[in-house]
Amino acid sequence: MLSADFVDRLLKENNAVLVTFVKKNGEERKMLCTTNLGLVPPASHPKGGSTPSPEVKPVWDLQKQAWRSFRYDSVTEIEPVSYGPLTDEVA
Repeated sequence: MLSADFVDRLLKENNAVLVTFVKKNGEERKMLCTTNLGLVPPASHPKGGSTPSPEVKPVWDLQKQAWRSFRYDSVTEIEPVSYGPLTDEVA
């Protein structure tokens, strides 16, 4: 299991990361995601009001173009990726 601090640091230091985690149903999922609001459409910026559980990380899914979350304790791998907001492609 990767630490929450490590996951948060990679998200903060990189435009995008590829996170591999195990969903509640046991299925493995890979998600290209970010916490960089510059890559989130303005209409989808957080409005505030809700506080997520400290065990859960909300992120913007760059492929589904929607907010998603994962549990820190379910992350099996995370890697930084180059992502261009104009190309919407992983380099």
